Amino acid sequence: MAKLTSAEAHQQELEQQQWLEEEHHTCSICQCDYTSDEGGIEGDIGILPASFCPTCLSGVIDMVEQLTAE
Repeated sequence: MAKLTSAEAHQQELEQQQWLEEEHHTCSICQCDYTSDEGGIEGDIGILPASFCPTCLSGVIDMVEQLTAE
């Protein structure tokens, strides 16, 4: 394993800190973690909390469009 230079280690530490500070959500379908910056949506379906990552949200939207197409 290659040894990190001081600058590389510092950059890696900054990236980890930034990742920890972002608000993360877990997709209700695929269970992946995503941030609000990536897209997706969080809300409720009736009284059930729901979060959809960008990929699953796109799939749900596509499914609704297929169901409502004439």
